[in-house]
Amino acid sequence: MPVTFTDWFWPRVKATMQVASGRWRNLLNWRQPAPEWKMQSKKLVSGEQKLKSRKQEILSGFVLFLLALVPLFLFMLKTSGVARACGYRVVREVFKTYVLMSAWRLDSVAGEHFYVRFPSGKRSEAELVLKTAERFYHPVTGDLNFYPSFKIPIVLYSNKEDLNRSLGWGSGESAVGIYWAGVIKVLSPGAWISAPDDDLRKEIFVTNGPVAHELAHLAVDYLSGGNYPRWFTEGVAQYEEFKYTGFRFKGGNLRRSLYSFARMSRDFDLLPDQSLAYQESFAVVCYIVAVYGEDSLRAIVENLGKGMEMGQAVKDVTGLDFETFEWEWRKWLEKNIELFS
Repeated sequence: MPVTFTDWFWPRVKATMQVASGRWRNLLNWRQPAPEWKMQSKKLVSGEQKLKSRKQEILSGFVLFLLALVPLFLFMLKTSGVARACGYRVVREVFKTYVLMSAWRLDSVAGEHFYVRFPSGKRSEAELVLKTAERFYHPVTGDLNFYPSFKIPIVLYSNKEDLNRSLGWGSGESAVGIYWAGVIKVLSPGAWISAPDDDLRKEIFVTNGPVAHELAHLAVDYLSGGNYPRWFTEGVAQYEEFKYTGFRFKGGNLRRSLYSFARMSRDFDLLPDQSLAYQESFAVVCYIVAVYGEDSLRAIVENLGKGMEMGQAVKDVTGLDFETFEWEWRKWLEKNIELFS
């Protein structure tokens, strides 16, 4: 579950700009010093306190640096697609550093292509997440022709509250994984899987967990430079997830009135029937693969990375303008509706 360039970046800028209100402490997941520490003499300040103080200074400076990026963001909105993608990549890496700095005290376990930062006592679950990620790495990255030169970071959260807090979400939100700013965030398997033995727990996490889905989001984000409509990356992520795990989101009746591509591109997260929006996204990507092949799906992502708008990227690959492409998809869907029942 990611967001597009403007929908993804701008809320985080606004959150950062609320430094004075204290919300930035929630984003960084800081803990205030315990009362007994405050009562001690300055001469008795521990090395750990000094370290926390130093961390506060560093992160405060980092927040100010993020604020300085606001003019860059506003400038990027008015530039060409290529320039905007370049700027986006810089900003994403800055926010990636921001996320990882907030998890600097966590333990870490690494594999060939990933490393997982995890809370104390969660090593076995972190190893399960790492093993699962490595399992899906070559299939997903191979499909999308994405071969990063760096290890992909994953941050593990003990419970839903900690995951939500890291995203600035309220208690009403719920997710077992999310991709954000170059980092895959995962809810600890033990927090949502109830199984009588370890083998079943591992099987459930592999087939129902978020790793393949979020890895696909990350690949699309890096390949396109953040230049994609929200529904498209959700469609790609669902396609990859279904292909390798068999998992599909439930709900969403494609026999009813469908959302237009224009509305999905504009208001995806605000659409009243989210299940339908997700099903449509999945069906569009399935159509691309079925009619034009996976090479065409890769080519569309590559075109987005060149700065093309979605309609232009599709036309370059299929030869159809976006309105005709949508019409052809609807006709295909009518004939293949049973695939999504």
